[in-house]
Amino acid sequence: MARLRTRRESGSAMLIAVMMLVLMGLMGVAAIDTASEDRTIAGLGNRSRSAFHAAEAGAAHARRLVAQADKRTDTPTLPTTMLGDATMYARYQTRPSYFPDPSPPTGGAHIEYIEDAGPAKGMNLANPKFVTTIWQINVVGQSPENAGGLWGQRASTARVEIREAKTLSAGY
Repeated sequence: MARLRTRRESGSAMLIAVMMLVLMGLMGVAAIDTASEDRTIAGLGNRSRSAFHAAEAGAAHARRLVAQADKRTDTPTLPTTMLGDATMYARYQTRPSYFPDPSPPTGGAHIEYIEDAGPAKGMNLANPKFVTTIWQINVVGQSPENAGGLWGQRASTARVEIREAKTLSAGY
């Protein structure tokens, strides 16, 4: 009878070892899944940041165009511009870019004169030589897109809306 008990006890050790291996395998699969989700979330954040920085670059370009305007009827046009070096974004189909907002919330143009804010600070109010004007700027930035890529990345977009003040001569 002593031999039967020994055989039964050695079989339970094998069962426990198999159960531990299955449990460790499931923990490994869960860890890989979590890492994959973290990578996806980080990619979304990177594309959103890239789109925002592209929109900020477009807003800075639009501000330079407004600074060059001599009168309020000079409505500058913001061109669509791709940023970065093509070799740096070789794995993507596109590069970060900015372009005029096709449907700005104000319903107007992407860069437009909207109002006079009054005489420039410190000027004679009765006969001003300079007037401060307010310009509305609406720009969209877009991150690179890799539609046919391994992870099926889609481009992110970010909208930037700013108002720029510019002092013009009163005879504009």
